[in-house]
Amino acid sequence: MVTRRTMGLMAPAVALAATGVALTRPAQAARPTNLLEVLKISGDLRKFAELVKLAGLEQELTKPGRFGLFAPHDPYFNSLNAPTMQALTSDRERLQKVIKDHITTDAITVLPGGGGGSEVAAQTTMLTTLTGRTVVVWNGGGGLPRIEGRVIWVANLSVSNGVAHCIDGLIGGWVA
Repeated sequence: MVTRRTMGLMAPAVALAATGVALTRPAQAARPTNLLEVLKISGDLRKFAELVKLAGLEQELTKPGRFGLFAPHDPYFNSLNAPTMQALTSDRERLQKVIKDHITTDAITVLPGGGGGSEVAAQTTMLTTLTGRTVVVWNGGGGLPRIEGRVIWVANLSVSNGVAHCIDGLIGGWVA
């Protein structure tokens, strides 16, 4: 059985034993205030933070608003071979589109652990990314929440300009 916990500022740590992913709550003095800080402070979202910087999109994650961020965790990027990473990073315009497909114009929270049981009806929510693409978040029904088929492992870290979620890979068909 896979378990998932909500990533929140009050939780002391979030450990995902089934995947080996561990996102820990930042120290009190280092609490993230915006979505970019979430990426930089988290131990398992640093590769996505590097891609955001390479794409020149750091300002997108610091500007005011209520955005959703669905960031792939480092173990996903570590699993990609060198030619795939090269293809992802060599075209800045393409990389910008990949990053923007992981930022939605609306911040949402998802039910932890899929809503706690099969008695909770599954819900779908359609969101718009910064590229204008529509993505679907599936939530509830006893399963883990997903966005475009990717599992949302850690969810609901609310900061001043939105809500961050950690997912198990890139969405949008950019990379397998």
